[in-house]
Amino acid sequence: MAKKIVRKKTTTGPKRKTVKSRKKKKNSFESFFTPARVAFMILLLLLVISFSYLRNTHIPEKQYANDFENWAIPETTLDGYTEQIISNKGYTVSYNSDFRNPNWVAYVLERNELKGKKSKRTDKFTGDPLVAGKQATNADYSKSGYDRGHLAPAADMAWSDKSMSESFYFSNMSPQLPAFNRGKWKDLEDLTRKWADKESLLLIATGPVLKGPMKQIGKNSVSVPKYFYKVIIDPVLPERKGIGFVMENTKLQKPLRSYAVTIDSIERLTGINFFEALPDEIENKVESELILESWEW
Repeated sequence: MAKKIVRKKTTTGPKRKTVKSRKKKKNSFESFFTPARVAFMILLLLLVISFSYLRNTHIPEKQYANDFENWAIPETTLDGYTEQIISNKGYTVSYNSDFRNPNWVAYVLERNELKGKKSKRTDKFTGDPLVAGKQATNADYSKSGYDRGHLAPAADMAWSDKSMSESFYFSNMSPQLPAFNRGKWKDLEDLTRKWADKESLLLIATGPVLKGPMKQIGKNSVSVPKYFYKVIIDPVLPERKGIGFVMENTKLQKPLRSYAVTIDSIERLTGINFFEALPDEIENKVESELILESWEW
């Protein structure tokens, strides 16, 4: 009996076609993602990430901000000014014992200081232990009609218990009318923190205008300034810029931008050379220009 031969069906043909088709797809994928192209895409991604990081942070850590601290220190140039330079944790002050007022208070304000843990406001006004000579006391302000007005705001110093405590030294105070201290002056302090949060880091110097006849309060004859100033610089690329403010020690009604002036004009008014350690090309630009549109109001 003849043996029945059963031919097994082969799938060799179709399999080859499938393999061949897959091979073509694989080759197409590999031809697009060449090593050179992949390296270029990775480099492009890193550049985008780096640009976004720099744009949003500029100066990410306090250790870098320390490079700017010398830039923030002004130079008092008028003859006859009494000056004692005192360095506290959060700010540096030029104290004038003749007027029982600071000539200026300077500090660096950073975004990360505003974002971290906040120290509680102490409201413990006290004398600065480093001051040589007379300074104001609580008794001088009592029933005087004037607030103990901060120059370096307590809210700017809330990143440390020590800096918060030192912000209540009388070397950081000037007599301010309540309507001024709790009004437009406070609004300017709030706006400055908003700018620091946006720009990542600001150099700030602020103080009273110690000129002309001034009223005095208390047994220690604390002078009452008629005007106050604040100068601010954003020293970090891509847009270095500066702005100043001069405000009368009274109730003010106009928008803050109405009191904005160039830093150069405040130097002429006070006789103080702000940011004198800045490279000349940067200092000349930021102190002479006033571009309101560069700041977010």
